[in-house]
Order: sequence, then C-alpha cells, then structure tokens
Amino acid sequence: MKLFVQKYKVRLLTAVIVLLSASLLALLSHMGSDLRKGSINTGVSEAPVVSGTEFAAFINSNIIVGENGKANLLIQNNENNHASCRVSVFTSDHRLVYESDIIPTGYYIEDARLFEALPMGMHDGYAIFEILDGAGGVKSTIRIDVCITVRDGALQDG
Repeated sequence: MKLFVQKYKVRLLTAVIVLLSASLLALLSHMGSDLRKGSINTGVSEAPVVSGTEFAAFINSNIIVGENGKANLLIQNNENNHASCRVSVFTSDHRLVYESDIIPTGYYIEDARLFEALPMGMHDGYAIFEILDGAGGVKSTIRIDVCITVRDGALQDG
C-alpha cells in the first residue's frame, strides 16, 4: 500500500509540473507579442456572422505611426471566423514593414512597431491576410489596400 501511495504522489507531482510548465510556456509565448484576447471596440455591438467558407477581415485602412513609434494597425480576427490568420503589411514598393504572429479567432492587435522607420508623410501600401488551415498552412489570402501615415516626431527606434 505504501508503494502505491508513493507512485501516486510521483505521478500527481509529475502531472502538476507538466501543467505548470505548459501554462508558463503559453504565457511566455504571448508576452513579447502584440496579441490581445477580445475585440476592438468599434461601436458596433454585434460581430458579423461568418459562414464556414467566409472570413471577416478587419484592419485599419489609414494606419498612423504616432509619436510613441507605434502604428495603430487595429487588426482583428473576428470571433465568428473559423480560422486563424497572419497579417503582413507592405509598402507599395513591396517592402515588408510588419508581420503579425498567428492571430487565433477572437484575438486582435491594436498597436505595434513597424519593422523599419518610414520617412515622415503618407505611404501607400497593402495588407495581406493569410487565412490558415488547421495545420498552419495557408488556405487563402485577402489583400486590403492601406495608407501608412508617419507623423512628425514619430519614434521608430526603441
């Protein structure tokens, strides 16, 4: 009986350690990320209904890089979508200036730093939503034109 209790305690301790490790890894994976659970307050009380073959893409079409150096991307993966996505933002000359982590359904990115400092002024660009299949491969893409405005005094470093 004593041996049984010791084996049970070892298994229980091992299970607790595994669960704590998995929780810590999940927490750390989002710490450096701009991802947030929930949705962006748009003033609309209901999220659009999306069928299994549709995808509701949501991004700010007039992105502004403010004095804090962050761009107000306002990317959202609607809670009613049926797939995760990744979003890349390019300038009109096809330079990648931002790429998100994988955005699960029901998550959003409000502000983020661009990969490179753009000169002050307005820059035409586009965003590519990669709709992912269950294995993480790209199932479909959506392109949305955007304008990136860098304000005077916008910080891009740090």
